[in-house]
Amino acid sequence: MKLSIEAIGEFDAGILFIADASGKAPSFYFQNPLIKNLEAVKKGRAYIVNQEAWDTQGISGANQVLDDLFEYLVDQP
Repeated sequence: MKLSIEAIGEFDAGILFIADASGKAPSFYFQNPLIKNLEAVKKGRAYIVNQEAWDTQGISGANQVLDDLFEYLVDQP
C-alpha cells in the first residue's frame, strides 16, 4: 500500500518509518509541514530507512528490516 503525503496525518502513530530510495536528507521529510507535526516526529521517534532494503523479499530483506527495528526500537546498554 502506498501512502500519500497528504494522508499521512490520518496515520499519526507513535513511531514512523519513512522508506526513502532517493537518499534525501532527513530534514527534507522532517521539515515538511505535513510531517513535522506528527507525534512520532515531535517525540524523536521517526526514522528514515532504506526503501530498497525494506522492499527486498526473502530472508535477506527480512533480516534488514529486523536489523533496522532492533537499531531503532530496542534499548541498548
